[in-house]
Amino acid sequence: RPKGAPLFLAFASLSMPEEALATMIADTTRAGGVIVFRGFSAGNPQAFMAGIRSVVDQSGASNIAIDPRLFRSFAVDRVPTY
Repeated sequence: RPKGAPLFLAFASLSMPEEALATMIADTTRAGGVIVFRGFSAGNPQAFMAGIRSVVDQSGASNIAIDPRLFRSFAVDRVPTY
């Protein structure tokens, strides 16, 4: 990301179709952005991690964050949202 450029945020949910979510994560990571999730599914971090593992390319790093404040700040109520 060029110095001083805004951060690219992509809002997602594990409720999205797996193929669409996997593509979104790969594309956003390649673009230098961050995929933001609202929080853990049903308050269960283990289930969240299992869901992430099923869609993330295990050969490379992904920029994933969990931050409900960003969902509120940008008034995100549907995903995907960029």
